[in-house]
Amino acid sequence: MTEAVYVLDKGPGGRGGPSRSQPVYLCDEAQVRGVVRSGHVRALWIAPSKDAVAWLFTALRESPKRQLGDFVTLAPVPVALETLLLDRFKRVVLPLETVLPLDEFLAVHQREDRAEFCLGGSVDHDLQALVLVLGDLSVLAVPLSDFQPAANGTAPDFHAFSVVDHGRTLRFGGYQASMDAVLYEKDPRHRRRVKKLRAEQDRTLGASLRRLRKQRKLRLEDFGSLAKTVARIEGGQVSRPRRSSLVGIAERLGVGVEEIREY
Repeated sequence: MTEAVYVLDKGPGGRGGPSRSQPVYLCDEAQVRGVVRSGHVRALWIAPSKDAVAWLFTALRESPKRQLGDFVTLAPVPVALETLLLDRFKRVVLPLETVLPLDEFLAVHQREDRAEFCLGGSVDHDLQALVLVLGDLSVLAVPLSDFQPAANGTAPDFHAFSVVDHGRTLRFGGYQASMDAVLYEKDPRHRRRVKKLRAEQDRTLGASLRRLRKQRKLRLEDFGSLAKTVARIEGGQVSRPRRSSLVGIAERLGVGVEEIREY
């Protein structure tokens, strides 16, 4: 996990201090040079513009050789600098066809579950593949053939690719694909997280209540005035329902209150 985020740009609120929740804006070449010399080895560096790339090039050229963490550029990078970046940073993300706006990019990076989000990506029409960069800067390659026309006949337009919904949705013209679906199909880490979450949910009061209700072949409306309460418990919206509500639900199910969790 990175300890600081450096944005090479004039940002809101000035420079500030290193913090994972608040990025540090380095507003000119001198500030970039000073931080590079200090050698924060677990930082994420973001260069949104050509000027920012130039500042970093000068700073790296004049600084001692050390790895500085991860680097993401939203602007074109000269070939000569690419080699220098690959030498000085653990991971380097070069310009992508589409990328989240900087504020959304930073918001995703601050999340504990950032690997569930897409920061940006590019379509390679020659290889017929989509390359995505996830919130933890890992890379996921997806064949374009995975995106089949929707039920209404809408086909993906791979020449109009964008990442929307704060990194949760991929858009290809009028066609959309959920990142959850893409990750479940292509990322083993995501599948493990989903299965673990489902296993945890299966042990909740709501999951037990739903299984017992189905076993008794009861519909929500069969609970009368408690129908909405049952729905909220099963949906995980209520984890500690009132005792009086549980008594009424248990009576309709024909079990004791404490027995509900045994199903």
